[in-house]
Amino acid sequence: MEADTDTITTPMLSVTELSISFGGLRALDDVSFDVRPGEVLSVIGPNGSGKTTALNCISGEYHPDAGTIRLWGDTITNRPPHRIASMGVSRTFQNLELFSTMTTLENILVGRHIHQQHTPGGDVLRALCSFTRRGAKNETAQYRAADGIIERLGLSRVRDVEAAGLSYGQKKLVELARAAVMEPRLLLLDEPSGGMSSGEKSYLVERIDDLRKETGMTIVLVEHDMNLVMDISDEIVVLNFGRVIARGTPREIQKHPDVLTAYLGEDYTHG
Repeated sequence: MEADTDTITTPMLSVTELSISFGGLRALDDVSFDVRPGEVLSVIGPNGSGKTTALNCISGEYHPDAGTIRLWGDTITNRPPHRIASMGVSRTFQNLELFSTMTTLENILVGRHIHQQHTPGGDVLRALCSFTRRGAKNETAQYRAADGIIERLGLSRVRDVEAAGLSYGQKKLVELARAAVMEPRLLLLDEPSGGMSSGEKSYLVERIDDLRKETGMTIVLVEHDMNLVMDISDEIVVLNFGRVIARGTPREIQKHPDVLTAYLGEDYTHG
């Protein structure tokens, strides 16, 4: 079924003139970009250029000093993370935040039942452990959704393995699964391939592409691996010193002189 033209051209996410400083250092400076429905938009740039800061502002982790963030035209600037999550925004983080003594299935159910409760803590963890183990044999919608994403991401073999026993690449896939199981409209991925082997990265690209095609979700990706970025992105935004220095298709970004100078290097060639 074809989407209507208005839906395609109306941005899902609009970031307008976003600025934020930390201790007098301007981390983002008048940053603007739009993301269309179903698009994979990658945000790249040197270390310290503001990539993760932009994601943190979108997800509500940080409150910008100026600017506006809109989701389907609804202003979400400075809303708390749980409110933004309830609007269909999910994310992963650079650092692994899995519960090491819980299985793949149980970790994914964290995303299903405690949306965006990414920081382990006291009563929440005890309640979750009680729920998951008590209900592990129940055929509920939550378990069906979790098993569906497990199968889709090729994690069936480690479904009942504790996170402590998983390889690093498997742990990264579990984090992706935990974010995707909420069936978000907008998925924010922060360095999803960090620490992976080249083979694991290729597999990750395939799985993310499958998720996008099967669910229609929109993805904003922060990533350092340029081959991955060029393979998966519809558009790319390039940050340097907190400012947007370029935006375009992968082909356009590869040839942009400011990008070559600031980040990719003059001798960069893809493939």
